[in-house]
Amino acid sequence: PILKVFIVNASFLIAIYAELERQDLIDKLCELGYELLIPKGVLEELKNGKGFVKIQKDISSGKIKILESILETELNNFSKRYPSLHRGELEVIIQGLKLKDRARCILDDKRARKVSRSLGLRIIGTLGVLKLLKDNGAINQHEFEDILRELKQKGFRLPTKF
Repeated sequence: PILKVFIVNASFLIAIYAELERQDLIDKLCELGYELLIPKGVLEELKNGKGFVKIQKDISSGKIKILESILETELNNFSKRYPSLHRGELEVIIQGLKLKDRARCILDDKRARKVSRSLGLRIIGTLGVLKLLKDNGAINQHEFEDILRELKQKGFRLPTKF
């Protein structure tokens, strides 16, 4: 079965809301039946950034749901095991473990992806989500290419295969 629940990390939300300013892409994901969950630590990371007001609006309207807090002890244990990861990434991974087979983690950071894979989590990146929108007809090929070009111009690191 297709997993329609995503646990989102900051990089994805920054790309959509701040760099692309395309929150309509969130609407399109919702229309396709996807559920977006955000850990509290990720929300904290985004607090003073561009696009945060729009993110809050989508939280208020229920398009993005906030996950329950993670115990500090749990976070600290994970942080000791994976010191190279940021709090938001750690929270995405911990929440991913809690929802194991019911969700995919949206992670772009190479180290975070590696850790997630080693823990048996299903992951997808920002580009994978955009490709999913294209493959489901929510955006066309031309739009997809424009979005990739714009992300590249804004300094978003794209895998070489794209």
